[in-house]
Amino acid sequence: MDIILLTTTIASLFLLVGAADPPARYLRLRYAVTN
Repeated sequence: MDIILLTTTIASLFLLVGAADPPARYLRLRYAVTN
């Protein structure tokens, strides 16, 4: 049960990072272009 919980937690963290990373990268790129 602990292994399943751990795997689910890691998977959700990866999903959160994957969802949050591209917009941040895009904003940094836009910021670099405008300056």
